[in-house]
Amino acid sequence: MVDIEYLQGVLRRLKGVYKLTSDVSQKHRVKEQMNNVQNDIAILQRNKCVTADADNHESDSTQNNTYEMNESEQQGNADNDPISKTDETSVLAPPPVHEEQIHHILKPIEIKKIHEENHDADIDRLYAYLYYFEMEYWAALSKVNLDYHNSQERDAFFSKLENCKRLFKDYIDILETIHRAPRDEDKRKMRLMREKQSRALIIEIAGFFISIRAFIDAMIQNYDEGSNIILNPDEQIKFSKFEGNKILRKMKIIDALRITNTLITAMLDTISIPDFKKR
Repeated sequence: MVDIEYLQGVLRRLKGVYKLTSDVSQKHRVKEQMNNVQNDIAILQRNKCVTADADNHESDSTQNNTYEMNESEQQGNADNDPISKTDETSVLAPPPVHEEQIHHILKPIEIKKIHEENHDADIDRLYAYLYYFEMEYWAALSKVNLDYHNSQERDAFFSKLENCKRLFKDYIDILETIHRAPRDEDKRKMRLMREKQSRALIIEIAGFFISIRAFIDAMIQNYDEGSNIILNPDEQIKFSKFEGNKILRKMKIIDALRITNTLITAMLDTISIPDFKKR
């Protein structure tokens, strides 16, 4: 499952940066990233309620989605920090990806129906997105050099990727069972299982991408501050001749990370992530 605690740790680190920096433009950028992560946490918490059928917590999902400065943080900043005068609702969601960008970056992805018994277009999209991401953009993570702690965090995403692929295999097995079921009653029962599984699958795959986006956001933030969490930001990504002509070939690591986050945001913008408020 997606680790909400990890996103909360990212949020705490961003808050620390926000408190320490005096640069107005940097404050604005950090505040946007804090609200991105906070919104991602809220989405995952809502979807966790879906799987647990905890619909009595509906009112919690829309509260406190923006970071508020306490009195000590506001002292001395109210007059010279334009961020304190910004409309909070303007930074609730991740920075928008324009329709032209979405079309351009998603254009190479071929969406096919994964099985005739699947009737959820989001499942078809996520299946294509996951395998396209692994084939073309995984190098942005795998080829970045990090310290020991952050390397461990990065490497954990490989296990999560494999788990996502296993979940898709299990889902396709259900679809095939429906297709082969001899009796209508058996098909009906399996289709009920399919509906439950499809919702959980969308939550899990979307959560996987949200977690990667948060991890990359933290690395980019660190780099933009002049720190060295990324040990090879200017190194060009190289592939062997057997790997083919990849999209990220010869791209700098830091640029590859930025475009990867743009891709993830564009992909998530096309998916209807289940939300118990819509039930």
